[in-house]
Amino acid sequence: MIATPSRTDPLEGPKGLLFGENVEHMFFILNASYQARSCEGYEEEPVKYALGVSFPNYFTLIKYTPWAAAIIKFSNTIATFTWIFTDLFITLISLALTARFKQIVKRLENNKVMHEKFWREIRQDYHKLYHLSKTVEKHFAILVFVSYVHNIYFLCIQLYNSIRERKGVIESIYFFYSFGFLVLRLLVVSLYAAWLNDEAKKPLEYLYSVPTEHYCTEISRLIEQICTSPIAITGSGFFLVTKNFVLQVSLNKVFPQTSDSFDKSAIFYAKKLPLIFHIYADLLGILI
Repeated sequence: MIATPSRTDPLEGPKGLLFGENVEHMFFILNASYQARSCEGYEEEPVKYALGVSFPNYFTLIKYTPWAAAIIKFSNTIATFTWIFTDLFITLISLALTARFKQIVKRLENNKVMHEKFWREIRQDYHKLYHLSKTVEKHFAILVFVSYVHNIYFLCIQLYNSIRERKGVIESIYFFYSFGFLVLRLLVVSLYAAWLNDEAKKPLEYLYSVPTEHYCTEISRLIEQICTSPIAITGSGFFLVTKNFVLQVSLNKVFPQTSDSFDKSAIFYAKKLPLIFHIYADLLGILI
């Protein structure tokens, strides 16, 4: 069973993502400096070779100059922290909406009265939250879609990089930490987004347990709305972020099926992928 985010400190996940991103960026810089030491001329121009190792996708297309290096480094830093900000924004918006639905669940837990007026108020409040969620989704869904495309794209790159031979302890530590953190951030964002759907369906537990003598039209209408109009974070209508979705992403991307006969032609064409895709990823991070 997939767990839900921490109930004691809901901000635990966002705080962890922000801290982990800073550590990952420091490992990125450290790994580039370590690899650049093997280059001839590193002692004379350490910054040039460190940046050349960090951003070969850029410096294979343009000539190295201090101004170009400064712009590329600045753009990469902005893109990196825009990427993590996007994930943090999704988790915090999900958390805020979830907190509102938790208020309705809390009212149902503490309810000792079964008159129809109470159920009408609950249904109306739930309906207002439904419209609030849809309004947020209207302006928010494209950001969720871009975030998942971004994360899964880099996850696929890391899976491809896993077949490369790594030289030295620093490079190995950086790769495994970066890969692990990427999987973790995808799971954290997904779990927080799925928590909204989980909390929005919770009233059903109390509605189904209402005694027959207290059952009324308002309860029936609320049950019908919850069952027929699911509330969840969506990626521009392409998918609903639920616990089932998290499980599918985990199985298909984090633990892909492999066979004994690895397709060598796939490796050949993968090596021919243009480096422009890496530049696209950085620019995408800046634009969002």
